Amino acid sequence: TIFTYGDTIYVPGGQEVPDYLIAHESVHSKQQGDNPDAWWKRYIDEPHFRLQQEIEAYARQYWFLCQRVKDRNARFRILNDIGNIIASRVYGNMITSQAAREMIRKEANV
Repeated sequence: TIFTYGDTIYVPGGQEVPDYLIAHESVHSKQQGDNPDAWWKRYIDEPHFRLQQEIEAYARQYWFLCQRVKDRNARFRILNDIGNIIASRVYGNMITSQAAREMIRKEANV
């Protein structure tokens, strides 16, 4: 698990962060603006805010990957994986994988 606070990406495991995750976390950095404490409070306390923030960040991640991956089947697998993550317990089981995929595809505009 990695996370962003302000303009710093924290990597507790110390692993190298792939470019596509930097793209994702850079969205969270921008979302946090000059008040990461307030953003994190809303992110933790408001499930729908968290979902909206993650859709935007995962859409950027998907867009970033689509710039490098041209194979349609590979893109589908990437989008499917992202949809499953957003639909999981990690984010509170708030949405179906299919709905998450549709939101990501629309937001990423690819």
